[in-house]
Order: sequence, then structure tokens, then C-alpha cells
Amino acid sequence: MYIALGWDEDATSKRKHYRRFFPDELENVKEVLAISSPFQTYEIKRGQTRGAKAGLLASLFNEVKEDESGQVSTEACMGKFKAVIEVEVKEEKEQYFQEKEELFRAMQVSLSKLAESRGITNFALDLDKLETIEGREELEDQMEPLAIRHLRITKILADIQSDVILQQLLLKSSECVVRIYMINAYDLASRDVGGASDPYIKISCGDEEFSERDNYALDEPNPDFGTHYDFPVVFPGCPPVRIDIMDYDDLFGDDLIGTTWVDLEDRYFLAEWRALADKPVEYR
Repeated sequence: MYIALGWDEDATSKRKHYRRFFPDELENVKEVLAISSPFQTYEIKRGQTRGAKAGLLASLFNEVKEDESGQVSTEACMGKFKAVIEVEVKEEKEQYFQEKEELFRAMQVSLSKLAESRGITNFALDLDKLETIEGREELEDQMEPLAIRHLRITKILADIQSDVILQQLLLKSSECVVRIYMINAYDLASRDVGGASDPYIKISCGDEEFSERDNYALDEPNPDFGTHYDFPVVFPGCPPVRIDIMDYDDLFGDDLIGTTWVDLEDRYFLAEWRALADKPVEYR
């Protein structure tokens, strides 16, 4: 169950809270992210798909995986490969860029004439600024004296240039700090016989890990965490965040209550992609 900011009321408990619950990853919820990821994603697997021999421990704990025919499988997902894949026709690509260049040139000429009519000389747009939100805001400010903000010229330019901008973003390393807020949890499953779990957080991103084992909440299915964690990351290539909610047990070892993975890279590039265009221009 994934969460986004908002206001909602739990249908079962009628308990109101300032968050909304979604039954799927946020990338798949059109209400949250109206466009799909720019990446193609493929699972990297290891193991034997069928005809394998079940191990002793797997058999004892009833963890043997079988396909529809009853064949034993040891296949497991070891990670994911993400890429932007384009199939190009050389002639169509050349024509596409030629038409785009002519469109940019015509727009630049029209804007320059408008600037001259308003007494503004040497007016020129730096299209490299379209790459960032800050740069696009600078272009908006530059066009302010032309009194054409309502035409959303920068948005139109970003729409046309979106494919090139995304490629530039993918080729440029950006150092960031990811801050994750852990507020609270509701109705955690019990891992203790005859009582509620003693939950605590374990959170990791790549080689960086935080554990709140010393700060577990005793017999609490609705813990308040009220903390945050910072991870230095680099895009592209940022690893996903793993969040584990654990049950503290001093005698028999801690148990996993639940876990989730957060794909930061998809969210980072989706935010940039969404800022460029609602429907990016494409060629095939």
C-alpha cells in the first residue's frame, strides 16, 4: 500500500488522516503521475526456470516454486535493467530534426520582431536553459517585457525539445540528497504470540543503512516514528530505497513485518519529464 499527500478517510475505521492510500505503486496511479515512466524496465533473473531439484530446506518450509506443469523452478529476480530504447529510421530522424530546427528558427524570428517593436534590441533565447526548471523560469522572465506569458512559449519549446532534454539529463550526473520522512504506521501485523509486535524501522539505499532497533516501540501496532533519513545519491544510477518494518525480539531473533522498495530514479526523471511536457514529441 503506497501513500501520497492528501486528505482521506479510512473506509473501515472512519479514521481521518492527512494522507491518501493507494493500492499500487505511485508510478501506476494516473491521479498522481499522469504520464508513464520514460524508461523500459527488464528484470534480471538467475536460476533454472523448470526441471530443477528442490532443496531440503525449501522442501521442509514449503517454499518450493513450481510452474503450471508442476516443474520445480529456482528462478529469482536479482535486479532490474532500465533504459531508454529508441528504434530510429535515419531518414525520418533527419527530417524530424530539420523540421524542428525550422520551427525554432521561425519562432526566434517572430519573437525578435516582437521585441524590436517594443524597443528591445539583441533579443535571443538560450535553448540550453530549457533543460532545467530554473532555466525555463529564466526564459519566462526574459520574455516578460513581451507581454506574452499567457501564450506559454517556454512550455511549447520544452514540448518540442523534450526528447533531446531527456537524453541530456540521462547523460549528466546530478548529485542529490534524498530525504525520507517516516511519520507513522497503522495496523501493523503481529509477529508475537498473544500480543502486538514491537516495531522498528530499518531503511537502506545502496550501501547506506539506518536501523532504529534500539528505539523499538513496545507492543504497538500503530507506532509514531517522527523521523527522517538523508541519503547522498547520484542520478542516473541511484539504487532503490528499501524500507523494512521489523519486530524486535531479544530472545529468538527479529522478524520482518513488511518491506517495500521505492524507485527514486523513476520519480526523479518522471518529475523532470512531467515538467517538460504533458505529451512529449516523439519520432519513430
